Amino acid sequence: MQTLAIDGRTGASGDMLLGALLAAGADRAALAPVEDGLNVEYAVEQTTRAGVGATAVTVRDGGEADEPAEGHGPHRGYEEVVGIVESLGVPEPVAARAERIFGILAESEAAVHGTDRTEVAFHEVGADDAIADVVGVCLLLESLAPDRIVTTPLAAGSGEREMTHGTYPIPAPAVVEVAARADWELRGGPVEAELLTPVRRAGWNASRSLSSRRTSTTPRRSCSGGSRRRSPTRARSTSRSSRRR
Repeated sequence: MQTLAIDGRTGASGDMLLGALLAAGADRAALAPVEDGLNVEYAVEQTTRAGVGATAVTVRDGGEADEPAEGHGPHRGYEEVVGIVESLGVPEPVAARAERIFGILAESEAAVHGTDRTEVAFHEVGADDAIADVVGVCLLLESLAPDRIVTTPLAAGSGEREMTHGTYPIPAPAVVEVAARADWELRGGPVEAELLTPVRRAGWNASRSLSSRRTSTTPRRSCSGGSRRRSPTRARSTSRSSRRR
């Protein structure tokens, strides 16, 4: 039985997870439906973060070869995002997981703002690169097909950040709302910065086999996904047969 273990003690973001999953053996070709459907490109390169070799992934605008797609495309509502996911033609389990992620995010934002999820307006989360992050990670998880996913407690960072509605503490209210529904632990720090991005906080909740319960394993492969903004996330592919209770 294969276990995918995520070390989130330095946070987690879409680009970090894309890189870590590719390095762990996921098929790069699995990302083609998103590149074709959103006119984006997943640019993959080997790099170094904090002295650690890592696989870095940048989602680029397909029309501008050297232009990151961050924030490109209109900001959309929940139902529009779900419609785009359904239009990509990805396998049903992948679409279902991605829709759960956006659904959890919409419900959490709605709870914070006192509204219904159909009325939630996604900002950065509804842009092309965020959709590419979410669906891309779901495609790579489908490619790896782990039997379960476990994680360390996830670092959220600390401090403050300017957002659409004003200045918010880190972790932001919606992050805390997602964590309250989850089977994983959220921790502040270890630096004054936002370390857990909106799509990743909801993505953990959509992984039904995910937990942060302690477990002992013998790693078969250790891989790192690098971000432009943070130290690497470590993803390890392990065998349950080596797990000690």
